[in-house]
Amino acid sequence: MGLFLKHEIIENEGRFEALLYVGKRHAAQLNEDGEFVQNVKKEAVAFIELKFPLVPIQVIRIMIGSVPYVAFATSIKMD
Repeated sequence: MGLFLKHEIIENEGRFEALLYVGKRHAAQLNEDGEFVQNVKKEAVAFIELKFPLVPIQVIRIMIGSVPYVAFATSIKMD
């Protein structure tokens, strides 16, 4: 099983956001390990580029359950 349990793409007025849900077993690491958080961000960008190569995602939100944990802007561009 991968890091992300579920994902959603939301479009609002031409702006696309990705919501990536992590499991509870990763939640503790997110709170304790800053390096793990950076790795999760890198994994999130790679995941979005792989799954949605043609969607210009501008924001990625990492969710723990229904609670937003971190959100960050991306520079993913359409080719």
